[in-house]
Amino acid sequence: MLQVVLVPVILGAALNQFFPRAVKQTAPFAPLVAVISVVLILGSVMAQNAAAVTLAGPRLVGAIISLHAGQQTRSVLSMLCGLLACAT
Repeated sequence: MLQVVLVPVILGAALNQFFPRAVKQTAPFAPLVAVISVVLILGSVMAQNAAAVTLAGPRLVGAIISLHAGQQTRSVLSMLCGLLACAT
């Protein structure tokens, strides 16, 4: 688990230290590459566990709805209390 976080951070810092020009040129594309990578990884995991996801469908949808309902409730309560910074 630690290597999943630590290795990319150290690698990124080293690349930025030794190749700042290349990092600056590629930085605008980094978000797109990150999104595509995450989509491909999640797609692979979902495809490998398609049967389990299908069986857990109703519970999964319920959990997602609960998660988003909780987020909306927190945002509304924060705005009502005047904590606009917490609502965003």
